[in-house]
Amino acid sequence: HKLQMAPYAFPTKVSKECTPLCVVEVGGKKLRWLRKLVDRQYRVHVTVDQLPVLMRSKELNYAVRGYPVGFKAPPSYTGLKEDEFYLYNHLKFTFTYREEPSEFEGVRITGFDVHPVSISHQFGNEKIDLETNLEAANKKDGWSTCTPGGESPVNEPETYLALRSGATGESMKILYSYE
Repeated sequence: HKLQMAPYAFPTKVSKECTPLCVVEVGGKKLRWLRKLVDRQYRVHVTVDQLPVLMRSKELNYAVRGYPVGFKAPPSYTGLKEDEFYLYNHLKFTFTYREEPSEFEGVRITGFDVHPVSISHQFGNEKIDLETNLEAANKKDGWSTCTPGGESPVNEPETYLALRSGATGESMKILYSYE
């Protein structure tokens, strides 16, 4: 519940393509903890210029503060014996702003929205240091799902990032990204 500076960079009036942020490795207790956060429907709250991020749906006519850590799918959806937990690891941010050169200089942010995506990023063979700010290090290659000029990640059941360890209990690597 402690406020922290977020590692995102948002240039003004510029579209940003999929940007890798960092890779973390989770297993054992950390993986169980993440699954518990998803199961308990924890939400992440982000603010910009004192505006909270909103997750909106125009189709369902709602807006809620923050976004969920992930989501849980029942066995009837997955075909598995137990619930499956998925993590949102890619964030699509949208800013709305206002410009009035006769009234003020620059832009004023009037809205801050997020659309979370769960995607199992495909890693290449390149060694990536864990928990390094990949954007600051200008690392943009080594994976095939978040490449310069590539397609924007979308929520597709075939590519959801399931929160489970490998067949032999090894930890899983998670690439966090945003646009």
